[in-house]
Amino acid sequence: MLYPIAYLALTSALTILLIVLGLAGQATLAAKLGIVQGALLATFYAFSANTRSLILQGHGDLTPDRLLAKRILALPLLCLGSYLLCVYAADIPPSLAVPLILRRACEWLAEVRLCEIEVASDRAAARKVVIVQAAAMLLAVAALVIAPALGLVALYAFALAPLVGTAVRLNRAAFEPSRLRETLIGVTPHIGSTAVIGVAIYLIRLLIFLLVDNETAGLLFTAFALGSFAATLFSNVLGPTLALRRARAGTKGSGRAATAGSVLLASAGMLIIAMAAAAPSELLVRPAFFWLALGLSLIGGAIMIRALLIRLDLFDEKRSDLLFGPDVLRNLSLILGALAAYRLIGPRSLAGLYLLDATLTWFFYASVYWARGEISTGRGWQTLLRAGIAAGLLFPLFIQLQGGVYSNPGALMIDSGGSLMKVPLPASLAAAFIGMVLLARYREATMSFGVVFFLFVGMVFATVITTHGSVDYESRKLVLLLQYLVPVFALVLGQMYLSGDDSLRVCAKALLGVISVVVPLQLGFSFAEGESGLAHHLLLFTIYQHRQFVAVVFVCAYLLAAFVLWKDRRDRSWILTLAPLMGFYSAMSYSTLAFVFLAGGLAVLAFAAAKTRSAHVCLALALGAAALGFYLERDNYNFQEKYTLVWPTAPQTAAGAPSDAVKAGDEQARSVTFELPRNVRQRLADWALYARGIVENPGTVLFGHAKPFDRAVSTNAHNYYLDFVYNFGLLAFLPLLWLIAHTANLLWRVRGTLRHDLPLLGLAVVVVFLVVIDNDLKVTFRQPYPGLFGFFLWGLLLSRLAAPARAR
Repeated sequence: MLYPIAYLALTSALTILLIVLGLAGQATLAAKLGIVQGALLATFYAFSANTRSLILQGHGDLTPDRLLAKRILALPLLCLGSYLLCVYAADIPPSLAVPLILRRACEWLAEVRLCEIEVASDRAAARKVVIVQAAAMLLAVAALVIAPALGLVALYAFALAPLVGTAVRLNRAAFEPSRLRETLIGVTPHIGSTAVIGVAIYLIRLLIFLLVDNETAGLLFTAFALGSFAATLFSNVLGPTLALRRARAGTKGSGRAATAGSVLLASAGMLIIAMAAAAPSELLVRPAFFWLALGLSLIGGAIMIRALLIRLDLFDEKRSDLLFGPDVLRNLSLILGALAAYRLIGPRSLAGLYLLDATLTWFFYASVYWARGEISTGRGWQTLLRAGIAAGLLFPLFIQLQGGVYSNPGALMIDSGGSLMKVPLPASLAAAFIGMVLLARYREATMSFGVVFFLFVGMVFATVITTHGSVDYESRKLVLLLQYLVPVFALVLGQMYLSGDDSLRVCAKALLGVISVVVPLQLGFSFAEGESGLAHHLLLFTIYQHRQFVAVVFVCAYLLAAFVLWKDRRDRSWILTLAPLMGFYSAMSYSTLAFVFLAGGLAVLAFAAAKTRSAHVCLALALGAAALGFYLERDNYNFQEKYTLVWPTAPQTAAGAPSDAVKAGDEQARSVTFELPRNVRQRLADWALYARGIVENPGTVLFGHAKPFDRAVSTNAHNYYLDFVYNFGLLAFLPLLWLIAHTANLLWRVRGTLRHDLPLLGLAVVVVFLVVIDNDLKVTFRQPYPGLFGFFLWGLLLSRLAAPARAR
């Protein structure tokens, strides 16, 4: 245990200092210390790449010399980043931030040397580290608690202590450009995992710091640190040492000590909760929520240890790159869950934050077994799973948090007023989440996880910067953040989904199955009830946004299925049968985009499949049915309001006859007014409004605005990209901008083969339409239902484009 204790003394001193200050009645200082530690985790730990595990377990060319060279070069940038996150984002005094950043910088260099000491079994050097670090920590604690006037001097002595007994040894060869490049390539998968964890911890702490007062935040940080200390000790200190011993002994096992520790922690947590609930308030010393947070955190620590055993096994097998996806999912789920719980339940819900973190960690790490093939799955089960995912994403069932299935037969749609409780949420959210967990092909979705993570980080930092740390969690800003982020998770699902051409056919058939049920049923209700346009209420549920968004999604699904299944004669008959129904459906929906894309997509199919006349028949059937639908709807008010133009007219008398000036041939007396349809005028006005808002000043260009427009002024920009940049700025949009450019580059490379590969062509046509046309006229990717489906298809396209590269 000497080497784990030495590593604990070196790297956990700041955590121990936070706990002592919190228990000593200095909760405000502990809160600030917690934010500084979070900033250090978001920078130094994020770039650490699991260095201790890499050195102790011997991962190829990632030697201590090379890892140290990487750390030295990154040191100035990490110090600057930590300072900005502490001082500018959280308003921490520089006098506190600077010595603590210096302490972490010294630890950053000493860690590598301490790992070498453990590998070499140098017990004398390890004992020296323990003594020096313990003395420095005691000095800092004594000064801050007993003699605050000496606190600054003690903090700087505490900061420089890691360099005593762990002198850095430099190898010039490790700094050669070629070796540095190899080192960076080798550690990149490990950096991904630690970056997610480090940044997420900082964001969680920052949000708590902004959400509650400093005293409460300090007590919560103290409770979390106490409850999670055992799990952190196991993860960063005991785990790698245990792995080294197992490697040397050639054995494998979770260890009875870990199991016993988990049981002990859970028992202690339940006991503390019970005692706090039963004891009088005057005997508790600390507020009741502190003991609740401590008890729940201890239970969470027990669960976290079980999750970390899975993590340790993956490192043993040199498969730690599989952890990036689960780490993204569990940390983003934690942050979103914490925000939702605070809004729905209140501040008391924050007491269970670490328990939620541990539960999510175990859940997502356990799902890695699917990716490892630990759970046997037959082909029939995989086919059924993929069919269920595709059907679940398309089926237009909506749920309201305030009361079950959305059913609103008396109106076309509701105005949620920005309330999460009222807005109809699609059941496709559950389909996407369950699909990701059950497919669990994390390695295939690494790029998508990166896009999701950096998009979220950019939006949160933009929000903090624009609001100057005064985030109003009751405002629409939180709702907007959720609206933008949640649909992007389907990009991950899309990249996980494909495992060959057969899975794409399964997806297409599932989509056609849903269309074959919903579209005839919806058209039948329209005629039976004599409604103007497309019916929105079907027996037990109502289709939310059935005209503006759902119609376009159904057309996209139909076209994708047509391209994928066209070469099979039986499936082609199915597609031809649905063609007139889809044409009539697009006309009845009053969706110009749905009709235009249906016609254009089938025209592309007719061109690409020119050898089969049935493609032209399919186009003709759809156009003919659409023309009939437009003719039948020509006298309806909603139809005329959307499609009728106001042409030049001549002035008339009160009786309706032409005026005398017109009769005399005075052409100037004629009215020459021309008015675009109302929806077009509204879009143009909104585009101008949002564009002016974006370019107000450099800050609004980079970080967006603190608050969206009042709903009485505008609910959205009718343009996804203008809407996003107005609210969160250009910097937060960079991950999506990169994704668009990357997709365009991949499509350009395969442009010569698109016509001969109908499934790939269909995916490309649908995704390009959604990204380039649909989202320039609406905020499709901001809405849960169409956004999830659109990003899912985008992920399918990326996966399909990557397949030829893997084959080569």
